[in-house]
Amino acid sequence: MINMKSIKYMVCLAILAIATSCADDWRDDALKQAEAGKPEQLPDPETGEPLKEIPFHKGVNINAWFDRQASQVNMDKIKDKDFDNLKKLGMDVVRLPINFHSNVGPAPEYKLDEGYLSNLDAAVNRITSHGLWVILDHHSLSVETFPTDGEALITSCCRQLALRYKGKDKIALELFNEPFGRYLQLHWPLMQGRIIKAVRACDRDLIIVATGWGSHPENLQDLPEYNDPRVIYTFHYYNPQMFTHQKAYWDGNFVNLSGYPFPYDGARMPSIHPKWQEEPYLAFLYNNYAEAATVNKIREEITEVADWASQHGKLIFCGEFGALNTSEPADRNRWYKAVGDIMAEKNIPWTLWQYNDEQLVNFSIFNGAQIFEQLDTEMMKALGVTLPAEFTSGSPLPLVFYSDSTEPWCNMRTDKNGGDRYLDYYCKDNPAEGANCIRYNVVNPTGGVWFEIWLPANARSLYEAGASLEFKARTKHKFKSLEIRFQHYKDGAPRQWRMSATISSSGNASATRQLAADGEWHTISIPLKEMQYHGCDGEWKERPDDGEAGFDWGSLNWLMITPDNDRMASGKTIYIDDIKIK
Repeated sequence: MINMKSIKYMVCLAILAIATSCADDWRDDALKQAEAGKPEQLPDPETGEPLKEIPFHKGVNINAWFDRQASQVNMDKIKDKDFDNLKKLGMDVVRLPINFHSNVGPAPEYKLDEGYLSNLDAAVNRITSHGLWVILDHHSLSVETFPTDGEALITSCCRQLALRYKGKDKIALELFNEPFGRYLQLHWPLMQGRIIKAVRACDRDLIIVATGWGSHPENLQDLPEYNDPRVIYTFHYYNPQMFTHQKAYWDGNFVNLSGYPFPYDGARMPSIHPKWQEEPYLAFLYNNYAEAATVNKIREEITEVADWASQHGKLIFCGEFGALNTSEPADRNRWYKAVGDIMAEKNIPWTLWQYNDEQLVNFSIFNGAQIFEQLDTEMMKALGVTLPAEFTSGSPLPLVFYSDSTEPWCNMRTDKNGGDRYLDYYCKDNPAEGANCIRYNVVNPTGGVWFEIWLPANARSLYEAGASLEFKARTKHKFKSLEIRFQHYKDGAPRQWRMSATISSSGNASATRQLAADGEWHTISIPLKEMQYHGCDGEWKERPDDGEAGFDWGSLNWLMITPDNDRMASGKTIYIDDIKIK
């Protein structure tokens, strides 16, 4: 992803270019400085057959998996089902960011950690076994303070991977993600050439992915001729960043921006943020938004890099592009459609940033919880992705919280006042379906069956379609009432509202639904629109006032089934199975 350093560089160049032509002179000077300091050139190693086309077309970045220390890699984060689902979307490539700097031994070998490599082997095998290409993307090093041994470290690690995967199908190696910083600004083009030769000496056939400084599309023109017919060239696209990065929590300049439309619409344009008025390069971005936030500008910028590739006989692909979910959905989808259409027109393969994320502000392909049922179908359609049949029926897919037929995707918490001795999510005592059900022995009536949902799930379309919460239950005990409670989460809100309904097996007339205490399984179905407010976390109110923002079915944070302080429930047992909104 592009950071503020790159924006300063681009805007400064743009401002200078308006007044003078010194930007081009500066580039020439930078290349001359780098050329003067280069080490002795190595002879060109032998390469395999020239690539006639890039062998993959559409895919996604799976970050926050291997771009970390070996001890932090969770192999269960991404499952085989995830790769199956990517295939269903017609995708054929995964870009996998990996971390060199945190997983190497000392100089001069810079040997990669064997445990890290063993897990990487397993991930590569899983990805390629599903018929997907994998781009191993070097995604580490502090590029703003590039270490003096950075080139040696990168070269060693890239050579190790080239030798390790030599002869294996569907693997490409990307040498460096977004090389930033003043040092790399001067030296990256020639440094990359040396790394390419070192890798090529290990494997004549490996597809190598090269990039310009910062991975900006316009910087590909600064690269020298690498004379390697199995190198492809990548760029990243996040323009205009005032749109794609509004409310970016990691960036002090963008975190306060919101409401920027795409394409530019003067009637909807927010006023400039006071902080931006004080910084010339930020003020330039704001004042230039009317020109930058247009389909024509996107076409111009992508066409420029496509023309460069055509004129120089290069193969290019877009390794990252995306817009945060903080913009209005319709604006965001218009941006994705513009970028997707133009890349299709120019025959540029791409890998979208990103697959999933644990942050509320994200680029994810999901519209809520990070499960396939929550796929952002409007984004996919905007990008020209053909949706699987299950998404084209016109009805939203069920949201399954508990079932043998689906993998757990939310945290099944133990009874906070009893522990797993009294709450068994994998009870095999006569389940309603499959092999398991939930057995809840009430110990303390303030506890309950608890599903913690993060990221929050989006059930808004289900609610609007008249869906019901449905589950199966059985008991031989008389419960006066068991509350079924949803709570939402809205970032920064003073109140997190709850909606609830109740079931009773004792004939309590005030309950929403009755359950026979006969020990048999019964289906309970409660329309979401019948559920009622039941207070909130935060500043207490029983229900919102008129005009106050209330419960949001698009942001479900947890589901709980609880006796809600009914002391008479202690010592009683209920079994629950097959919980879903449908």
